Amino acid sequence: MRLGFVGFGPRGAEYARIMGELRQEVACVAHPLIGDRAGVESACPGAVLVRSPEEVIASPDVDAVVITRPTGDASMIHEALLTGKHVLIEAPLASTHSEARELANLAQQRGQVLLVAHTPLFHRGLQAIKEWADKPENGTLQAVNLHSHHPDPPKSSREFWRSVSQQVAALAFILEQLPAELEAHWKRREDTFESARLVACGPETPSIDCELQFSFSSAPSRATQRIEVRTDRGRAVMEQRGIGRSMVRLEEDLDGGPDERAPEDVLRREIRLEDPKRSLCEHFTQCIEERLPPRSDGHFGANVVAGLERARR
Repeated sequence: MRLGFVGFGPRGAEYARIMGELRQEVACVAHPLIGDRAGVESACPGAVLVRSPEEVIASPDVDAVVITRPTGDASMIHEALLTGKHVLIEAPLASTHSEARELANLAQQRGQVLLVAHTPLFHRGLQAIKEWADKPENGTLQAVNLHSHHPDPPKSSREFWRSVSQQVAALAFILEQLPAELEAHWKRREDTFESARLVACGPETPSIDCELQFSFSSAPSRATQRIEVRTDRGRAVMEQRGIGRSMVRLEEDLDGGPDERAPEDVLRREIRLEDPKRSLCEHFTQCIEERLPPRSDGHFGANVVAGLERARR
């Protein structure tokens, strides 16, 4: 498969490295910063460098487009799909739910793969939590709590909402739907976000308590992720401390009922991780080659954008 890249910052370079390891060819790169030409040529030998995204999208030598630049917009994705290109796009899919829904429908109508890079869906720890919550013998789901800490505060509202979109995606993955309303609360100091909290609310909220928490710190610290699901029979907790860790801890506490709680019911195990972004890239190529629907397709991405709109109200 021949890939075209729109944007080649750190995210684009990482995707190019992974795709190269998967034996996929980077054929064309839109990168306006000529001073970085040597770096792009080194990372993507043989790729044609152009200045505009339109040149990548129109190229007959490109089968799929990877869009990672911050200013990627719905019109760019729309044009790529119309020209027969498959698309991998950084989350969120679009600025509005109506735009996202239109893109999802177009990709479906044309039989093109539109994969939104919601990397939590490819995180083995999150998958294990969902597998535990889906087992009937573990009880009925009552609450979901997600907490993430980032050592670098987002530098813009766009970066902030990109972080939020990934947590909303994780919640949608566990619930297989989103609450009717999400209420957002956040703290800012000048232009820097310090923390945020999203809770399910509204008259149509399902009987599942949902809370997403984010914290940011400019002081030296490690990125952490904690996901807890509770049922009427127990709970499961996944914790990851440090981005580069190859293992995460999963703790399961199944008590069988309020009168049968016992310490020996707590099960702790380690889960070996694979790079979620590599798993996402493998999934993208597999969906194209085998004509499979993506796990985080346009409709899933549109659902997440709808959740972000609710939180912004």
